[in-house]
Amino acid sequence: MTFLGLSLCVSVLCSTISLVLLTPTPYPTPKPVKIEMKCTPDNKFADCPQGYCCVRDEFLPTYVYCKRFGQSGDACTTQDYTHASCPCAAGYGCKPKIISDGVPFVFGTCTKDYNVVG
Repeated sequence: MTFLGLSLCVSVLCSTISLVLLTPTPYPTPKPVKIEMKCTPDNKFADCPQGYCCVRDEFLPTYVYCKRFGQSGDACTTQDYTHASCPCAAGYGCKPKIISDGVPFVFGTCTKDYNVVG
Protein backbone atom coordinates (compact mmCIF):
# COMPACT_ATOMS: atom_id res chain seq x y z
CA MET A 1 0.00 0.00 0.00
CA THR A 2 1.44 3.43 -0.84
CA PHE A 3 0.55 6.84 0.52
CA LEU A 4 1.97 9.93 -1.17
CA GLY A 5 4.66 7.83 -2.83
CA LEU A 6 5.85 6.29 0.46
CA SER A 7 5.34 2.62 1.18
CA LEU A 8 3.41 1.78 4.33
CA CYS A 9 5.01 -0.98 6.35
CA VAL A 10 2.87 -3.43 8.29
CA SER A 11 5.56 -5.63 9.79
CA VAL A 12 6.24 -5.73 13.53
CA LEU A 13 9.59 -3.97 13.06
CA CYS A 14 8.10 -0.98 11.25
CA SER A 15 5.23 -0.58 13.73
CA THR A 16 7.76 -0.61 16.60
CA ILE A 17 9.81 2.10 14.88
CA SER A 18 6.74 4.26 14.32
CA LEU A 19 5.80 3.93 18.01
CA VAL A 20 9.27 5.07 19.04
CA LEU A 21 9.08 8.06 16.70
CA LEU A 22 5.64 9.09 17.98
CA THR A 23 6.43 8.64 21.68
CA PRO A 24 7.22 11.99 23.35
CA THR A 25 10.70 12.35 24.80
CA PRO A 26 11.01 12.22 28.60
CA TYR A 27 13.19 15.35 28.57
CA PRO A 28 11.69 18.79 29.25
CA THR A 29 11.76 21.37 26.49
CA PRO A 30 14.83 23.58 27.05
CA LYS A 31 14.35 27.27 27.76
CA PRO A 32 15.17 29.53 24.82
CA VAL A 33 18.60 31.14 25.03
CA LYS A 34 17.12 34.61 24.60
CA ILE A 35 13.74 36.28 24.86
CA GLU A 36 12.91 39.31 22.76
CA MET A 37 11.57 41.81 25.30
CA LYS A 38 12.43 45.27 26.52
CA CYS A 39 14.70 45.35 29.54
CA THR A 40 17.33 47.56 31.14
CA PRO A 41 20.92 46.25 31.45
CA ASP A 42 21.54 48.63 34.38
CA ASN A 43 18.93 46.66 36.33
CA LYS A 44 19.73 43.19 34.96
CA PHE A 45 17.25 41.09 36.91
CA ALA A 46 14.19 43.36 37.30
CA ASP A 47 12.60 43.13 33.84
CA CYS A 48 13.32 39.54 32.78
CA PRO A 49 11.66 36.28 33.84
CA GLN A 50 13.28 34.06 36.47
CA GLY A 51 16.43 32.36 35.13
CA TYR A 52 17.18 35.22 32.69
CA CYS A 53 18.96 38.55 32.91
CA CYS A 54 19.04 41.64 30.71
CA VAL A 55 22.09 41.98 28.47
CA ARG A 56 23.37 44.33 25.80
CA ASP A 57 24.53 42.82 22.52
CA GLU A 58 28.32 43.00 22.19
CA PHE A 59 28.28 44.04 18.53
CA LEU A 60 25.07 46.12 18.41
CA PRO A 61 24.98 48.06 21.71
CA THR A 62 21.47 49.42 21.13
CA TYR A 63 20.07 45.85 21.04
CA VAL A 64 19.11 44.60 24.52
CA TYR A 65 17.29 41.37 25.38
CA CYS A 66 16.75 38.82 28.16
CA LYS A 67 19.31 36.03 28.06
CA ARG A 68 19.16 32.67 29.88
CA PHE A 69 21.58 32.12 32.77
CA GLY A 70 24.60 30.09 31.67
CA GLN A 71 24.26 26.30 31.55
CA SER A 72 26.97 23.65 31.35
CA GLY A 73 29.53 24.59 28.69
CA ASP A 74 28.15 28.09 28.04
CA ALA A 75 30.57 31.01 27.83
CA CYS A 76 30.67 33.23 30.92
CA THR A 77 32.72 35.93 32.57
CA THR A 78 34.48 35.79 35.93
CA GLN A 79 33.55 39.44 36.54
CA ASP A 80 30.55 40.02 38.81
CA TYR A 81 28.88 42.55 36.56
CA THR A 82 28.98 43.03 32.82
CA HIS A 83 26.35 44.35 30.42
CA ALA A 84 26.95 41.57 27.89
CA SER A 85 26.62 38.38 29.95
CA CYS A 86 24.52 36.67 32.61
CA PRO A 87 25.83 34.71 35.55
CA CYS A 88 25.89 30.93 35.43
CA ALA A 89 22.74 29.13 36.62
CA ALA A 90 22.45 27.83 40.19
CA GLY A 91 24.83 24.91 40.79
CA TYR A 92 27.29 26.17 38.15
CA GLY A 93 30.31 28.44 38.43
CA CYS A 94 32.37 30.30 35.84
CA LYS A 95 35.60 28.32 35.44
CA PRO A 96 38.24 30.60 33.89
CA LYS A 97 39.87 29.40 30.69
CA ILE A 98 43.30 30.37 32.06
CA ILE A 99 44.68 31.07 35.55
CA SER A 100 48.02 32.85 35.45
CA ASP A 101 49.95 33.54 38.67
CA GLY A 102 46.76 32.90 40.65
CA VAL A 103 44.77 35.50 38.68
CA PRO A 104 41.79 34.09 36.73
CA PHE A 105 41.25 35.06 33.10
CA VAL A 106 38.11 37.18 32.55
CA PHE A 107 36.43 34.67 30.21
CA GLY A 108 35.46 31.14 31.15
CA THR A 109 32.92 28.32 30.86
CA CYS A 110 29.96 27.51 33.12
CA THR A 111 30.95 24.33 34.94
CA LYS A 112 28.89 22.21 37.37
CA ASP A 113 29.79 22.77 41.04
CA TYR A 114 32.76 25.04 40.25
CA ASN A 115 33.62 27.66 42.89
CA VAL A 116 36.19 30.37 42.34
CA VAL A 117 38.57 30.53 45.28
CA GLY A 118 40.28 33.83 45.63
